Amino acid sequence: MSSSNITNDIVAATNALRWDSILFVRCWCITMFILGCIGHSLNIYVFTRPALYFNPCGRYFLASAISGYLVVFVNIPIRFLQLGYKLNLFLLSVEICKIVSFLFFSIRILPCWFIALASADRILPCWFIALASADRFFCSSRSATLRCWSSIRVSKILPCWFIALASADRFCL
Repeated sequence: MSSSNITNDIVAATNALRWDSILFVRCWCITMFILGCIGHSLNIYVFTRPALYFNPCGRYFLASAISGYLVVFVNIPIRFLQLGYKLNLFLLSVEICKIVSFLFFSIRILPCWFIALASADRILPCWFIALASADRFFCSSRSATLRCWSSIRVSKILPCWFIALASADRFCL
């Protein structure tokens, strides 16, 4: 066996592996987009019902679902174009790169913050869940001072505050 045959086999195997990974990313992104749309739509439907909408904890979960929607409709398509079709939006110009980077990272952080409020793919939804957990703690506290932290007024202010806090380090355009 000659060395050129071995080299050709290695190149062919490498190309086949690259093509397989591109196909996997394309299928994975489409699957995540469809499941994300369905899941977040159902979450928004559930958490906008009057019984949960007027509950502070439900507001945190609703905020998490909305920020998850942003991840599904912004981050997944960008990654789909980057990894599946080798189209990079970040390379068009410096200004577009800064704007897309800010949006990309800010939106990715949003869902984790909302989830933390409600109970840290991501960071904002986790934070909104943590905030929901804190809300449940405050709601069930024996202290009236702590119980006042579980209110609709607080659940309207905290998500905005956490979004601003999470975006502050990214806002360096």
